[in-house]
Amino acid sequence: MKLKIITDSSSDYSQEQAKKLGIELIPLTFTFDDKTYRDGIDIEKNDFYEMLIKKKKYPKTSQPSPSVFVNLFEKAKENDETVLVLLIAESLSGSYRNALIAKEEVGYDKIYVVDSYTTIAGLQILVETALKKYQEGLNIEEIVEFINKLKQRIVVIACMNTLEYLAKGGRLSVFGAIIGNLVDLKPIIKFKVNGAISVYARPFGKTRANLALIRYLQEHPHDENYKFYYYYSYEKSNLDVLMDKMKKNNINIEGDIINLSPVVGTHIGHNAYGFVYIAKEDNVK
Repeated sequence: MKLKIITDSSSDYSQEQAKKLGIELIPLTFTFDDKTYRDGIDIEKNDFYEMLIKKKKYPKTSQPSPSVFVNLFEKAKENDETVLVLLIAESLSGSYRNALIAKEEVGYDKIYVVDSYTTIAGLQILVETALKKYQEGLNIEEIVEFINKLKQRIVVIACMNTLEYLAKGGRLSVFGAIIGNLVDLKPIIKFKVNGAISVYARPFGKTRANLALIRYLQEHPHDENYKFYYYYSYEKSNLDVLMDKMKKNNINIEGDIINLSPVVGTHIGHNAYGFVYIAKEDNVK
């Protein structure tokens, strides 16, 4: 079996990282001031966030069309490759649906499109786990079964600067956003097991928000068999404070640090921060 994995730029892989891993990375796109950008290619992250802050406009994201997937699937069919597609959660984008449309059009039975239930580093965890299982000799059905179980243990949680962008993008109710934007309220969002976004807590002030994040991590411990990721959007200082607070609470977890991509930043806004990891079994809510 020759395996080809396809993911998208919401994973925060760079094109260079994707090439090194041997995976296909589809750039998602967003439109700002009538100009369309390819995520991770046409604009630097901080340049995007500065535009977002200064212009106070809401960019619009778009998913890859079915034809993008058709082209990739046709090439895989010609090369007799088995294809595993792991994209941003269906609850957040139409990418998953378009991949299914393309699969039906191509009519190739070696294509497996899996709803990841996640995004950002959660996708990296799934992609790299799939690659590892492939190298261990598992067949595609076994890999898909493993991924479908693992994705239910992914934790994506963040302290938000504002819920405005999630509401504008239709990922959260306007009512929830209004409450979340009260002065000094620092709402914490998390992904549910099915990939939907919910408000986990509404603490006042960053100190209480950080304590809430730490408490969640203590109640849902990290599985050390998998990588841990810290992330932020634009300004890293909030994340630095959280990491320092974690160490003072005797939580010393090494992890990669990611500045979120523009496509994700479109929905999460600037100055958000949090972490992504695999919780130990039976420790996910």
